[in-house]
Order: sequence, then structure tokens, then C-alpha cells
Amino acid sequence: MADKPVTREEKYLAYLTGDYTGELPKPITRKEKYLYELCLKGIGGEISPEEIKNAVNEYLEKNPVKPGATTEQAQQIEQNKTDVASLKKETGSLKEDIGEIPKKQGYLSSYVTDSTIKIDNEIYDVTTIIDELLKKDVKKIVVDVDCYVQKSIIPKNGIEIVGNGKSVIYFESGDGFNFSEGSSNTSIHDLIIKGYNIQDDVNVKDNWLINISSDLHNAKLYNLDIESGYNGIKINGWINNYQNIIVSYFKGIGVYIGRSDNTFNTFYINGCRKEGLYISSSNNRIDNIKILSCGKNSDSSCYFKGNRNTISNVEIQDIFNKCAIFEDFNNNILNINLDGIRTHITDDASIVLAEFVNCSRNIINLISSKYGSSVNESSKDDIISLNSNCNTNSLILSSLKVALQDDGVKNNITVLKNDIVSYNIDKILTLEEKYSVKKPTAINYIECSDISNEYNDAMYAFKNSGNVEYSGPRFTLKEKQKLFCVVVLSSNTAYTEQTQTILMLVDQQGNMNKTKSIGNLENNQVLTLIGADDASLSSWAVLNNAMSSSTITKIKYIGFFDFKNYSAIMSDIIN
Repeated sequence: MADKPVTREEKYLAYLTGDYTGELPKPITRKEKYLYELCLKGIGGEISPEEIKNAVNEYLEKNPVKPGATTEQAQQIEQNKTDVASLKKETGSLKEDIGEIPKKQGYLSSYVTDSTIKIDNEIYDVTTIIDELLKKDVKKIVVDVDCYVQKSIIPKNGIEIVGNGKSVIYFESGDGFNFSEGSSNTSIHDLIIKGYNIQDDVNVKDNWLINISSDLHNAKLYNLDIESGYNGIKINGWINNYQNIIVSYFKGIGVYIGRSDNTFNTFYINGCRKEGLYISSSNNRIDNIKILSCGKNSDSSCYFKGNRNTISNVEIQDIFNKCAIFEDFNNNILNINLDGIRTHITDDASIVLAEFVNCSRNIINLISSKYGSSVNESSKDDIISLNSNCNTNSLILSSLKVALQDDGVKNNITVLKNDIVSYNIDKILTLEEKYSVKKPTAINYIECSDISNEYNDAMYAFKNSGNVEYSGPRFTLKEKQKLFCVVVLSSNTAYTEQTQTILMLVDQQGNMNKTKSIGNLENNQVLTLIGADDASLSSWAVLNNAMSSSTITKIKYIGFFDFKNYSAIMSDIIN
């Protein structure tokens, strides 16, 4: 111990015996002060080192240090015992306090227990929990677990219902939030809302996943994903705000607007069997809406009725029947894109893209296109129809291959571009540098001979083998997915009443896009086509229906691409 002093007292004693030469610590106790003075004055004084050493040894014999601990350490141990006892007491008190803390108010996860009914895959029945929260007039309900509700929820005035961006609230039979007159000043946001137990019933029920009743005002709905049910959102309130909402896969209507003075911004409406958007109201401001693949069981994808609405940046795409019907639509400002992508259309019902009935005094800017159409050759060009009782409209039509049929006499109509599609061949030939192309696994020539080696500027070339129709190569692809095809071709046989030579691009189910051959092998003709929805592995084909052994057809380019790139590719290759 003397060799390695630890405490202040030990260092003083070791210093006096000559076993410690380090720095002396400052004394604290009276005993330490005497020893400290002895260290400073004893050495070299009247007391010899031998006498000091003997005195130290005598002190240690009378005051032995307990084994395993110095005097100071022993004191610290006793203090630690006292502190531990006090800590145990405080910990016990803390446990009691924690037990008394209420659940995290409004957070559904804090109310879910082992006894909570579980519907499926960690989906909890919170019907009773939400009832109790509404009775207690909580101001905020946080949906932070996947949950199920057996009946509709009637939000109370001033309440906020919010999700964490990933948790889902399911409503039985698609009967969801039902806003009554007492639900003003409310908000629902950052939430996924889905219908549960929705039957494939042809008689669509009058259930709405969100129902905004009349006279409800100052409600805010934003950052919502609304999906699966009989109907989506019904809006009969006024002076409300709705933004950034996805509405998908309803058996009836996606979004119904039946009251005025509301603001709508950024909606994506997809796969609703009736109208994706149904407007029957006035004085609304509607901006940035996309409607996709809606209207299978209705006359159109959208229906517009009302006065003094401002509607801008609306796009209607992938239609079953008409893009839109405008009826009793007066004194409105309209900017809308009637997109000609029509995956679902294969017959003459496609000829009317939009129909205006009894619509007057509107300012209308229509952008319309037909590229990608797969209608039969017997169809006339697509039209936008203004009924005879439509007059005094100011209409600007920017169109690609879409005609205007105006039965009125007082409309101010400006056609900026009509019936012309100009392709950039250079960009078509370099598509593979930007987009991933799907390579055919087999190419079979039917009723023709392969003469590709005779033409350096052709990917494929074929010659009719005799008096047959629809000669040409078949392209088989391995990947089972929805594809989009671009082909550049030409033929030496022109279309006449006698030959009626038509070049065709045909997908796996026989849907086709056709063009009349101009009879010049050096001229480029472009066809595009969206493949069948079932993504079958049947062959695609490029055909020439001329019945002549002298008919030669070049395929200067053919490319198969993933359908998701359709819009981007068409934007690139159309001048």
C-alpha cells in the first residue's frame, strides 16, 4: 500500500517515509492538515527521518485500514448505500406516477390492446375507440395503425383527423366520413381511406367514402388516397378546400361536385366505372385534374354542368366512350385536354370525343389528339360536337387529327391545328438510345417472301408471294406485359380504288392502326399502337393488304416499348 498511495492521508504518510515523491494534495480534514504540515516542516527539521518513519508505523498499527478499501473508500461505500436506498424509493414512486399517466390522447395506437378485435393482418376494429373519442370532444384523432370501422364517422365541429402517411382506415361497405352540418371547420389529411367488403354489384349503392353534406363550410381535405368503394367523394358543401387527392377504383362516380364556391387543386382520378368527375354546380375553381380509364358504365368519362366555373389543366385519357359531355354548361372558362389515348376502344363509338349540348357564352380552349387510336378504318375522324343550341361560345381548338362539328351559327371558333401529325423520323430512329426496347424472340413471314437483304435502308423488307391479302412479318415477344409499338414503313403500291393498298400495324388481339399507302418506297409513313390489355404473348404484325405479287413493303424501323413510356415517347417524336 505504501508503494502506491491513493488517498490524501496515504500520500502524506508515504511522503514522510520517503516512499512517495509526487505532488502533495491540499488537506481537507484536521488530521490531514497536521500531516500536511508535518510533511512540509518535518523533513530537514529537528525530527530525523527514522523518528518520522517509526511514528508513521505506530499510527498505522493503531489505525489499520480495512482490507479491500481505504478509509475514504469505506466512507464512500456507506454513502452509496444511502443513495441507493433513496433511489429505490424514488423509482417506486416513479412507477406509480407512470401508471397514472393517461393514454396519448387521440393516437389510435395508444388505445389498441390485446383485447382489441383484429380484422386481418394487423387491422384493428377501432369503431368503439373512435366513438368514445368523439364523445369526449377530442380535437385531434391520429390514425397511426391500420384500422377498420363498422359504420360511417360523423366528424364534429373543429376536429382534425390525420394519418401518418402510410396507415389505412377501412370502412365497411365503403360508407366512410359523413360530414353533417355540425362538421364545419374540420380537416382530414395525410390519410389512406379504403372501402372494405365491397361487392361487385351492378346496382351501385348510394354509399360514399367521403360525403360532404349541404351547408358544410370551411372544411379542408388534402393529401388523401381514396380507394375502393361504391362511390368516392360527394361534395355538397360550400367554401371548402380540397387538394392533392387520389381517387381510384370505384364502382360508381369518382368525384361529384354539387355545390358552389369550392376550391379544388391536384386530383388524380383513376379506374372509376361511371364518371370519374361529375360537376353539377357553379362558381367553383378547379385546377390540375387528371382522369384516367373512367366511364366504362356511363356515356362519358366526365360530365360538366353549371355556370361561372373556372376549370383549367384538366386531362381526360384512356377512354371507353366519350371523353366528356357538356350539358347546360354556360358562362364558364374551360381549359381542357381531350387525350386521344383510347386503349379501351375498338369500334366506331369513338367518333365523338366530346359533346356540347345547350352550352353558351363559354370561353373554351380545347387541346385534343387522336394518336394511338386503334379504331377501325370505317370510323370517320374523331369529332368534337357542338349541338345546334350551342352559340356565342369563344372556342380555340388545338388538335391533332380531330375535326370540329359545329351546328351553331354564332360561335367564334379558332382552329389552330387540325388533322395533321408530323413525326420526327430522326428521333424515332434513335429512340433506343433513350428508352429500353423489347426485342422480338422470333420473326415469322406469312404469305410473303423476305427480301430484306435487297434494301440497305430497311430493317425488314417483304414481297407479297401472290394473290393474297395481309402479307407480312409476325413479331413474337417473350415478355408478358403491356407494350407500345412505333413503326416506320413504306410500300411501292399506292392506295387506289382498285388496289386499296393499306399498311397496318396489328397487336396481339388484332387491334390495329392503319394508313393508306402513298406508293413510294422512299417516303416514310409512321404508325403507332398500344398493345392489348391482357398482355398476351400472341404475335404483333406489320401487314400490307395489296393483292399483288409485285407489292414490296419496307419496315424502316420497328420498336416495342413498355407502355409506361408511351406519353414520353409520343411527346418526343411528334413535331
